Amino acid sequence: MKKFAVLMAVALGGCATYIPVEKTSGNFSLSYASTAQQGAPLPAVVAFVAPEFPGKDVDKSNTMTYQVSIPSFAGMATDKTPFVAAAQFQARYKQEVSDALQNALEDMYQKRGFKTKGPYETYDDISFVDKKAVYLISEPKLTLYFDQTVTKTECHNGGQVCHTEGNFKLRGELLYRLVEPMTGQSLMTKRFDIGQLNIEKKYVKEIQFRTLSNGLAGALLDKMIAPDKLIDTTDQAMSEAISQMFAQVTSRLDNALSRDEILGYKTDIAQLKSMKQY
Repeated sequence: MKKFAVLMAVALGGCATYIPVEKTSGNFSLSYASTAQQGAPLPAVVAFVAPEFPGKDVDKSNTMTYQVSIPSFAGMATDKTPFVAAAQFQARYKQEVSDALQNALEDMYQKRGFKTKGPYETYDDISFVDKKAVYLISEPKLTLYFDQTVTKTECHNGGQVCHTEGNFKLRGELLYRLVEPMTGQSLMTKRFDIGQLNIEKKYVKEIQFRTLSNGLAGALLDKMIAPDKLIDTTDQAMSEAISQMFAQVTSRLDNALSRDEILGYKTDIAQLKSMKQY
């Protein structure tokens, strides 16, 4: 009677065996408070251009496919399945990282005593009047990619499930500039190589494949050997890698910004503005 009940459940549920995926979420934290000592208020205003975060020109080398052999009762089958790519990060986390970086930069300058204005979407969005009035313009550009390495792939449960393990490593750079408002001339440029931070996170991803089992008997077998759930820790690996990168990059930028150095550009700014033909 029990076997009959299982058989009926398979028949009523159709031939496909769906295995739910359990995605593990990581600790995604993008908050940063400047460690600089609070400086005396200054009349100088720093305008902010919103962080540029390239998303359209994603490095296609990050879009991986991997090939697995799937055993079945009828022999072997091969399938190619798209895997996690840098584009996934760009789509999901771009705005959150951009906003967090902007907030961190504003805090850094306010701690140093500067007034802040913006953010503007681009340099060209800053009006002529504002360009004449502000002291400097802050322009950050963050380029970030995931390098993905698959270290292990194996299929089990009659080829129904394939288990993959690997690593995500971050690379890219934060390019930060302070520019003279009227001419757009760069007065300070700092580059931070993200690859040198050696941020690498392990992940596990299990994917369900269809076997070559046919008919009710094959579907019944699939149901019987199917695991209760599949594991996917790619979100956890990516979010934890991003959080670690953000904390380290913003800290390095914060330490690299000097109030005295920024105020020291006053003479250069005056000369550049005097050269500008209105």
